[in-house]
Amino acid sequence: MEPARLGLVGLSDGRKLAWAEWGPAGGSPVLLCPGAATSRWLGFGADVVDRLGIRLISLDRPGLGASDPAPGRTLDDWARDVAELGLPDLAVIGYSAGGPFALASPWGARSGVLTRRPPPRRTEETTVGSAARAAAVRDAVSPARRG
Repeated sequence: MEPARLGLVGLSDGRKLAWAEWGPAGGSPVLLCPGAATSRWLGFGADVVDRLGIRLISLDRPGLGASDPAPGRTLDDWARDVAELGLPDLAVIGYSAGGPFALASPWGARSGVLTRRPPPRRTEETTVGSAARAAAVRDAVSPARRG
């Protein structure tokens, strides 16, 4: 599914991070940290975010996709980059190798949902998989889960 919105955000050190969004612009923000060899174009659960009122935000990490490189950066640096987005009370999902980045984000320790398999291709028998992804996203943004 194509993103609803694409763009670049400027960081305080002059670098740019590329982003993509699905779902309503005013929805509950959920940051998706995509896995290795993927980019902001991966819209995990993008088929259900409108219905759930979720604004799914996926970022290209530094040096990937359209984001500027940042040689020598660490997971702590990633957390600072994410904090500069200015999205309070953000839920976070880490997909595959994006899991450590999700956990390093300022909100990841309390709302991270980690997955290790790519979403299956859309077939009649994967409808259950879409429902499971929707439930994972819904649970990640549930006020009870966020404390």
